[in-house]
Amino acid sequence: MTIIDTHVHLWHQDRERYPSKLWVQGALQPHDGTAERLVDLMDRVGVTAALNVQVDNRYQVSIIEGRIND
Repeated sequence: MTIIDTHVHLWHQDRERYPSKLWVQGALQPHDGTAERLVDLMDRVGVTAALNVQVDNRYQVSIIEGRIND
């Protein structure tokens, strides 16, 4: 069976490269929200694909363009 997660969020803890926006109140959750972590978690539970939902796409664009590997 194909499993698709239709609502995920990605973020990076590097506030210098990806500063928080005004709508983010307080610190982000302490765990890693990177694409690599998401793919690892998806693989562990058998999720085939995911739809990333973002307000600010800077981190996502960095991943797509290959400018970031962490």
